[in-house]
Amino acid sequence: MIFMLSERLTGLCMRPSRKGMKMGFGVSDLKMFETVFKDPSVKDRSELQVLSLGYADVIISDAAYFKHFRRVNWKALLKGRDNREKLLAIHNGNPEQVSVVPTLDSFFTLYGNVKVDVLDFAKYEGSEIIQDLNDPVPDGLVEKYDFVIDGGATEHVFDIARALVNCAKMTKVGGFVYHAVPMNMLNHGFYNLSPTLLCDFYEDNGFEVVKCLGVPSGATDDPKFFDLPPVQRFNINGGEACMHFLARRLTTRETFVRPIQRKYRDIEAWR
Repeated sequence: MIFMLSERLTGLCMRPSRKGMKMGFGVSDLKMFETVFKDPSVKDRSELQVLSLGYADVIISDAAYFKHFRRVNWKALLKGRDNREKLLAIHNGNPEQVSVVPTLDSFFTLYGNVKVDVLDFAKYEGSEIIQDLNDPVPDGLVEKYDFVIDGGATEHVFDIARALVNCAKMTKVGGFVYHAVPMNMLNHGFYNLSPTLLCDFYEDNGFEVVKCLGVPSGATDDPKFFDLPPVQRFNINGGEACMHFLARRLTTRETFVRPIQRKYRDIEAWR
């Protein structure tokens, strides 16, 4: 199971509501999307294959669309979902500021010729690829995608190691994988993740880390990012925070290794 249907855990723009803590793609995610879609190796491809883990509720204000997509006619390109009012209520969104909650397909057209697949454990919108991330993904999904987006799913998968291997396997060589995951949200999911987990796993398995940033939880058009140390211990002050991690795949491989945490690799340093 990727996540419970009663709690749409897609993205890291967290908002409190009477129904609990809900999540969706927000402005903080755009920083990573822009990095990927502006990359020279990506933007020249005729069509991009994107995979989203779960069907994301895209909650972005009109002001943010004007700021980030001023070169495209976003109002004409975005196709609104029929249950906009319900989704805004779930995410505590302001109807006066958010005129459209778009379908994923139409949202990613803002970045060009992009084809989007959604992977989930059950049907939500109806077009999902059904897959339990606790299990290995089928061969047909291996190295299929230019961009794999985990907007807050893997922390809810019991076998998180398998979930990470699945994300890595589905990413093409030259493609990107993005994790937007909690670092200190107690009882939000099964796990809170540290930068060393993602940095050690991906670097040991043929990826390079592109960005590893922290951001306070909360809806804002001006998210305050901060750099995260990849392996050194650190403290987070001021409440809950999320990690936005982006890596690029450099090589192909048939098997993936289970990393030893980097700070324990130099045995002599601990004698």
